[in-house]
Amino acid sequence: MRARLKPDAASLAQLLGKRVFAFAGIGHPQHFFRTLQASGIEVARTRRSTIITCSRARNSPRSRRKYSASS
Repeated sequence: MRARLKPDAASLAQLLGKRVFAFAGIGHPQHFFRTLQASGIEVARTRRSTIITCSRARNSPRSRRKYSASS
């Protein structure tokens, strides 16, 4: 299943013509940044989250050895 989020018109109206710092903590940050730019918002800087959730860390090959001994 695929979904496409549509920006809220009221939120867009408040940001139009303003420079913003965009932070994305989602799976495909570039999609989010492009959506902002395509909506007419000037994105001055961007930042992506580097946080790894516990489940992803636990399933990584490097961490698997660590958790297998304690699980």
